[in-house]
Amino acid sequence: MAETKNPVLMFLVSSLLALLVQCHIITAKPGGLTIELIHRNDPQSPFYQPNLTHKQRIQALTDQSIARAQYLKNMTTLAAANNQTFSYSPETVRMLMNLNMGVALYSVKIGIGTIPTSSPQFKLYNLVVDTASDLTWLQCEECEQHRCFAVVDEPFPSSRSTSYQNLPCNAHPLCQGFCIGDFCSFERTYADRSFVAGYLSSETFSFDSSTGPGRESIQGLVFGCAIDSNQVSFAGDTNQISGVLGLGFGPRTFVSQLDPLGQSNGRFSYCLRRERVVGPITSYLKFGADIQQRPDLSVTGLRRFNTIAYYYINLLGISVNGHMLPIPPEEFAIRDDGTGGSMIDSGSTFTRISRHAHDVLVSALEAIFAASSEGTLRRLPAGEYGPFELCYEVLRPEAFLGFPIITFNLQNNANMHVDHEAAFLTGTGASGNLEFCLAMLPESNPIMPTSIGAFQQTNYRFIYDTKEFKLYFGPENCFASS
Repeated sequence: MAETKNPVLMFLVSSLLALLVQCHIITAKPGGLTIELIHRNDPQSPFYQPNLTHKQRIQALTDQSIARAQYLKNMTTLAAANNQTFSYSPETVRMLMNLNMGVALYSVKIGIGTIPTSSPQFKLYNLVVDTASDLTWLQCEECEQHRCFAVVDEPFPSSRSTSYQNLPCNAHPLCQGFCIGDFCSFERTYADRSFVAGYLSSETFSFDSSTGPGRESIQGLVFGCAIDSNQVSFAGDTNQISGVLGLGFGPRTFVSQLDPLGQSNGRFSYCLRRERVVGPITSYLKFGADIQQRPDLSVTGLRRFNTIAYYYINLLGISVNGHMLPIPPEEFAIRDDGTGGSMIDSGSTFTRISRHAHDVLVSALEAIFAASSEGTLRRLPAGEYGPFELCYEVLRPEAFLGFPIITFNLQNNANMHVDHEAAFLTGTGASGNLEFCLAMLPESNPIMPTSIGAFQQTNYRFIYDTKEFKLYFGPENCFASS
């Protein structure tokens, strides 16, 4: 899709005022918002596969982490190549990958539009949640005149929605001069001719009420209405995902758009539940006043590099049972060209650690497990559990000394202690014995950041303050909280 770039940048103050006027609350709870956050292994998820065994679920989550790493690798490669901008600004982003958003770990259900002839008066869509993206987008009906990606639900019928509006070119603060005719546009262009493109528009978004029965609605949220795509894949022909909820850094991200409305104060939060054999593992995404204040939380800094949408953190080291491992701090530091560094990433299942740091961690754990009496543990061969490199079978449970505590040491003396349920995968092997693996993967590509994944974040409350660039966190029973 061809776009013309208008370099006019004249409306800083007036455009901010325009944003405040054009976007307002209809019925949402003052000051806050809560959205159900659906894990891909929850029965509500569009990705749910009910017949997988425990080991197959682990493999599926491992595949998800590997695919997510590939996604981030190519985005990081792009950042290093141009050494100036990233995320989705400028509008045309070229990456070395196909657009395969089937790697998403969490999704949300959001009602979009105002359609008087339907009941309810909106269309309900599944969107994947991505904390590395700064724009929410979904497929719209005009794609039928161009190209649509496979999805079970019909594309969003923008022509039937009375609240839908195309943003006029250069007349809105979130329109950055890329237009189709008189209307603001967006385009995501990838390698292998993969892309998604369309209009930058505003619409009413509706959510299940967090205060009781009914719905909460927010009018005028800016999103990408995709009308053309090529080689976009979510989940094949049975796909139920229609787009992306962008939760990364940036002015167009969902949390940033809620801020001028008094709905987020630039803050969002979650407490990820651990997966159980039975029962739901749905968590909740909270914004603004819906976030319960906890004075006991640790706090560390969030860092943004140029316009990269990642949530970078300052990881200083890793400890095992309170002893800092001999890993140089620069192993986790972001470089001047945007490569390396450390990030918090709820979009990936398992933590990925730079190869050298991972080797040091594995060596420390090997020494601890070797202290068990002879015949207590058996080291499992490489490949037994896919790419996990440190796995054991417990032969004598009564002699097993237990699991060590792994700690991520962050800036400001903020220590994230990862207990054994979040640090190790456990299961019953073919012999009936307990088997376990270190649930962290090595990252051999030096351009890639170390990323703390969702599995290691479970049973922790996280609060992202995108205005103050702070991350608050602390242990919490996420099954007891909402």
